[in-house]
Amino acid sequence: MSLGSIYIVGAGRVGTALGLLAQRAGLDLTGLWTRGRESARRVSQTVGRECSWGPLPDAIGRARIVIVSVSDPEVQAVAGALLDGGLLRGCEVLLHCGGARAARE
Repeated sequence: MSLGSIYIVGAGRVGTALGLLAQRAGLDLTGLWTRGRESARRVSQTVGRECSWGPLPDAIGRARIVIVSVSDPEVQAVAGALLDGGLLRGCEVLLHCGGARAARE
């Protein structure tokens, strides 16, 4: 059984690690996104998959699973951009990786 395609929004430490693990597990990692060009270049080399930068790419809309791995203060803006841009149209699972703050904060 295939999980379907995965797109990771936020290719910092956690997103990059998840991308590497997805690649090693043979999952269909469609792509990753990060804010800066230099970061995207490093992540592409590390993971072996295209990492976009700048505006959120349309490729996100073709993924069945979207993992949002951005810093806690950025979640609202990124989620809004995903929704406003119609980029969750193919998404069946939307997962947010949190944990930078304690649960009671």
